[in-house]
Amino acid sequence: MNRLEAIAYIKKRTDKEERLLLSKALDQYQKEPKGYTNFIALCQANLILNFCKRFQLPYQIRRVNPLCEKIIVDFGNNPQSISIYKIQKENHPFEHRDILGTLFSLGLASDRIGDIFVEKDVVYFTVMESVDPIIEQDLRTIKRQPISVKKVDEIILNETHRVPIQLVITSNRLDNIVSKLMKKNRTSAQEWIRLGNVFVNERVCSDIHKELIEQDVLSIRHCGKFSFQKITHYTKNGKGVYQFEQYR
Repeated sequence: MNRLEAIAYIKKRTDKEERLLLSKALDQYQKEPKGYTNFIALCQANLILNFCKRFQLPYQIRRVNPLCEKIIVDFGNNPQSISIYKIQKENHPFEHRDILGTLFSLGLASDRIGDIFVEKDVVYFTVMESVDPIIEQDLRTIKRQPISVKKVDEIILNETHRVPIQLVITSNRLDNIVSKLMKKNRTSAQEWIRLGNVFVNERVCSDIHKELIEQDVLSIRHCGKFSFQKITHYTKNGKGVYQFEQYR
């Protein structure tokens, strides 16, 4: 790898967050022994993986379940970089946001927290191994309810966590898709977007004209979270049949 060329490539990126993400990845690659990223979303991973391929940096992708949306890019050999924890719900109506809020309240940064799966009787969540002491010492309650948390080797899911849905729409413009998913008119969808209530790949997006691409993750406040999979075909009148997955 030509380090100077890699640095020059990063500096040419116009997006500040992309420059920061690639700089951190390069720092981990240059460590001795070689390190790994914190949790990143799949869309961010594509940016790093393209960078690795361009500059021929060897890497491995770490995730503990195929349904995980958060991954780690490992530049060395660090198989124990992710920890899995299990909580028995015991009739407590915990939701995803309850688990996430509790982890934030422990002082964990968002890139130290991986995926959270909430089922009828159990919750699984992943974190960076480096925060194990915090989880094991400080995680005692959720919503003031006492809980028991246990470190486990795998995530065993018994429920469906993504449901396929189809949208028949004229284009992949953001306002068009939000309008269809929210079952609102285009004007209402545009206002919702401009108010900062729509996120694309975990970043607020106020551009109503933005066009989604495959694997983009769309979050709409008070509506849900969706992953754009592909366009399956076009109808006779020219509308596209868009395949999404809705998170449950």
